[in-house]
Amino acid sequence: MNGKSWWALPVAGLSLVWLLAGLADVQMVQRLAMLGVLLGWAGIVAGPSGLNAAAPIAGVLVLTIPIWDALTTPLQHLTILASGGVLSLWGFEAVIRETFITIPHGTFEVAGSCAGVNYLLAGLTISAVYALLFFSRASHKIAIVVGAAMLAIVGNWVRVATLVMIGHWTEMQSSLMESHAVFGWIVFSVALLPLFLLGERLGRSDVERDHESQEPPHASTPRQAIRRIGIATVAACLGPILYALILTTASSRPARATLTGVSPDSAWSGTDLETPSWLPGYSGYDEALFQAWNNGADTIEVLRLVYQEQTQGKELVSDQNRLAPDPQVLAARTIGPVDASGRRIGQAIVRSDTTPVLVWWWFHVGGQDTPSRLRSKLLEMRARMGSGTASELITVSMPCAPDSCTEAAEVLATFVLGKR
Repeated sequence: MNGKSWWALPVAGLSLVWLLAGLADVQMVQRLAMLGVLLGWAGIVAGPSGLNAAAPIAGVLVLTIPIWDALTTPLQHLTILASGGVLSLWGFEAVIRETFITIPHGTFEVAGSCAGVNYLLAGLTISAVYALLFFSRASHKIAIVVGAAMLAIVGNWVRVATLVMIGHWTEMQSSLMESHAVFGWIVFSVALLPLFLLGERLGRSDVERDHESQEPPHASTPRQAIRRIGIATVAACLGPILYALILTTASSRPARATLTGVSPDSAWSGTDLETPSWLPGYSGYDEALFQAWNNGADTIEVLRLVYQEQTQGKELVSDQNRLAPDPQVLAARTIGPVDASGRRIGQAIVRSDTTPVLVWWWFHVGGQDTPSRLRSKLLEMRARMGSGTASELITVSMPCAPDSCTEAAEVLATFVLGKR
């Protein structure tokens, strides 16, 4: 393997990453890996020129992948700080506390939707297409995209500060206090005008350079072209072909999961429970099984959320699934090993309407128990290639005393581990 064909190795590797992400149902990684596969395919077939042509297209496609919400919080904080600075420079009396800007006539909340992520993505998309169509130098393309990002962010700061000023001048009576979406896009459009002025200047230098340094294209024989296309296609299709084979040979319907990881002694007896006193913040499950267990002195609840198949929106481990929203989790840690097998379980204290609840929890995936979200994903991949057993979240919980959860932890240990 020589010349452009060495690209087949990273392309095949990314294709296998796509396969593993598909088995774990991590679509974000799948999309990023597929973009890498497409770039590598272009590199094999057309060399550096093909890669340079495909890279901006891949960059635009990256903007469609839902990874940009992670920027909301930092951009939100920057917007608050920058807007407050602008108001101070103009002599406005404004008090900033957390995400709120207070002026004598009212209070503005700089919510996550005001962070400017939408303006940033719009600016990046416009600038990427603009750079792809009208510029040849890589440095000029980068300058256009970076410039658009900066202008979009600064434009959002100006937008927020201007709205606060308008609220001050009109004593909060302006219609912009209720609806300012159109105003925001007008500010965004004006903010991008310097970008096109810069682009006009850079574009002229690119045209002059292209005329001076035109080189004849490197020709290849039809046999060489066919060979490169064949190598690229085989490497790119490696993951999807294996994925199709695995799905074909895997069990069409996973077996129902069974309760594991609990070893109560004979003093405990369980009954089905219609409505638990506490429910974790999980969704998309196929089955919810609730039980109440009692030993004459204490009552605990066992919840099992069963996921028969891992598909988009019906995943055991996902960003949306949490025991409870962060403000409701008073403490969380992993405890263990809790038995001779080295098993570890998660422990959390969750705020409820009446009293804190102590929760012991773990995932049961592919016949194994773990509190690790990463290990659960790896076990899911192995399960899909094998028997396809169901996955589930198991929680064991009981209320804490008002000032301590020590006694509740001892009771849970008696039930889960059979220890006194």
